[in-house]
Amino acid sequence: GFLGGGGDGSPKVYRSRWLMLAVLAVTSLANATVWITFASVSKESSAFLGGVGVTAINFLSVSYQILYLPGSIWGFWLLGRYDMRTTLLSSSALTAGGALLRWVAAAMRAEGLLGGWAGYTLILIGQSAAGFAGPICLNLPTALAGCWFPVEERDTATTIGTMMNVVGTALGEVLPTLFVASGGDGGGIPTLLALVTALAVAPLLWGWAVFQSRPPTPPSRSEAVRAAAGVVVTGSDWKKQVVELMGNRDYLLLCFAFSCGLALFNGVVTVIEQLVEPYGFGSGDAGTMGAALVAAGLVGAGVAGVVLDVTHCYRTVLKSGFVAAMGGVTFLMLALDGGNLGVTIAAFALLGGVVLPILPAALENCVECTYPLSEDVSSGVLFTGGNVLGIPFTFALQVLVDDDAVAGPLTPAILFMYAVLLPSLVAVLLYQGEYKRLRQEDLGGHQQSNPRNTTSTGEAPFSEDIH
Repeated sequence: GFLGGGGDGSPKVYRSRWLMLAVLAVTSLANATVWITFASVSKESSAFLGGVGVTAINFLSVSYQILYLPGSIWGFWLLGRYDMRTTLLSSSALTAGGALLRWVAAAMRAEGLLGGWAGYTLILIGQSAAGFAGPICLNLPTALAGCWFPVEERDTATTIGTMMNVVGTALGEVLPTLFVASGGDGGGIPTLLALVTALAVAPLLWGWAVFQSRPPTPPSRSEAVRAAAGVVVTGSDWKKQVVELMGNRDYLLLCFAFSCGLALFNGVVTVIEQLVEPYGFGSGDAGTMGAALVAAGLVGAGVAGVVLDVTHCYRTVLKSGFVAAMGGVTFLMLALDGGNLGVTIAAFALLGGVVLPILPAALENCVECTYPLSEDVSSGVLFTGGNVLGIPFTFALQVLVDDDAVAGPLTPAILFMYAVLLPSLVAVLLYQGEYKRLRQEDLGGHQQSNPRNTTSTGEAPFSEDIH
């Protein structure tokens, strides 16, 4: 009943593809909400846990980044040994279990049954469980889009799958400010964590009931050719694919630029309360600013997703995003120095609107320039690089935005942002990745085309060469 297309051998699509995408998207949203729960109320969380300190609270978010590499390897192994359903449900179960442990620890702390550091330790264990599961949520969207969606919908599917993680980040920034009073003792944290636990359990139950690994037939010629060629992730094959990625010049340029950008974004989101406090803004303001950044970013990413689907101008959108990001940081610098709440919220919104569309554009470039390698491996290496770099970036920003820092236009934190973005911009301007997967679609699957032989002189729709 879900079949689309005809019986003439053309690729078929299934209406249930949107249900599979929705399950993955909500799972990713829940995991991101768990990640960033304490960032906008870091001082209140410290007070609730007996004064463990802001650095310890920030480490709850950084634990996700520390665990990204082992979590990615675990995800690659699961996907190769089992299937996408087992992989996604394993991630959901760890996220739900970790969220539940955090809630139990907070409830016991509120009742005086746990000391501050004991409660913090249990919360860190729960946070780490969800962090270990997190890479699967970010690495799977490109794989699911290629497996379930036709070529004209892949970019939109990738955008939805990845940006719902960002929606979870926004939710994790705003929800705490609704339950935890600014400057208080964090008394609302148990209620907050109970709500987040319910949010994490829901996609586990939903996914168990409906999620399927793949459709009966491939949705596109490129997917059919790759399947026929046997290009899949097996128990050890992901290691060989990583080695092959390291020999791809354009992929390395993309990986460097994307990793720096993602690390900077994660760092700013983690320390956002400390970043804006020297300018007179509180935790409630910080939550609003984080939400504005993400909300505008979602709009920008949505527009970018449509543009990518219609034009396939992946390189142009990617490069334009990095150029615009430089302007966004400059506006944010001036807005913070001005001290006006409305203007500063607008500056965060503008920054999100130009930065977050980079995410789907980078992932589509990644998949195109590395085809026929597995999407979850190539995108997983990108996200791993960003999260590994995010560890020192986050602690560097925390030092640079110390409460005693003098507010001004060119603060150390702003200079650090420029120092990260400039080499990233140079790398992305040098990037000239081929559109190998689109080339395979153009070939029409003729004569058992070899997916690894993708040299092309044709043109993509509208403007860019598929060279």
